Amino acid sequence: MAFDLPQNLSKMSSNVLMTTVPVFSGVDFNIWADILLSWLQATGLSSVLGSDRPSDATVSSVSPLSAEDMAAQAEAITVALKKQADWDEKNDKAIGSIKLCLSPAIRQKTLGMTSAKEIWATLKNTYGKPGVSAVYTDFKRATSITIPNDANPSATIELIHMHFNRI
Repeated sequence: MAFDLPQNLSKMSSNVLMTTVPVFSGVDFNIWADILLSWLQATGLSSVLGSDRPSDATVSSVSPLSAEDMAAQAEAITVALKKQADWDEKNDKAIGSIKLCLSPAIRQKTLGMTSAKEIWATLKNTYGKPGVSAVYTDFKRATSITIPNDANPSATIELIHMHFNRI
């Protein structure tokens, strides 16, 4: 059963994107990536970050084909084209969403990239590894936290755990 979505849904989605996901300027990639990935998951676009474009349907070169084989082949081609079109649409939307959340300097580094998977991998490889100063900062923050005596320590322990996980 299909239903029509409001025409202004894409405008609403881009407004939510811009207010939910901050612009990435090269700092705190893992935090930014988690927020953007959550948004892509919520909008159904995250699948293209880990997949390549579906392949073409194979066409039989055996001739002549029976009417049944021709119909099956036509159906396979139609299904493959539909999968490719769906993937292309999701990929375009994911690329746009990612690029809208990049600073101009970082966006320049993605010029010529044609898949969200490629952009995501490049960003992750370039910015996903913390530098020495970030590791030291997280270590210093984790070791300077004091656990309160008069309150439930679980939130504080979770904060310490977060800092050590980022290291």
